[in-house]
Amino acid sequence: MTKHDESRRPDELSPQQIIAAENLATGVTVTATAERLGVSRQTVSGWLNNSPEFRVQLNRLRRDLWTESRDRLRSLLPPALAAVDAKIMAHDADSWKAAIELLKMAKVAEVDLSRPGVRSGIAGEWSIEDADEVIAAMQDKEEAERW
Repeated sequence: MTKHDESRRPDELSPQQIIAAENLATGVTVTATAERLGVSRQTVSGWLNNSPEFRVQLNRLRRDLWTESRDRLRSLLPPALAAVDAKIMAHDADSWKAAIELLKMAKVAEVDLSRPGVRSGIAGEWSIEDADEVIAAMQDKEEAERW
């Protein structure tokens, strides 16, 4: 044990353990973590299996990473919705496809979205009437849920 290690409290992690926990939390394997630190794979495995403090730190880092990722994903929703909105409002050949995909993601399960072109008569294409039918069905569903 080095002088630095002797000065640490028993429940404190070494700088190597902190780095190892950071690596493992981000998906680096035990073997790769050991190689990066210049220690054996068994050393890193030992920290994982025998050090409650190490596991607490690792779980803390993983939780923080998930929280940060979730927050980042949430921050991307407004621009993603704006992009979908712009595509739908463009009224070009793909706008109805974007609209229907959005409805599918919104889980409009009660509406039969598998029959494009019912009113337009062109299989595989959606008409404005088809979209109106889907919107009306969604409104009916919302109205029924209120009662």
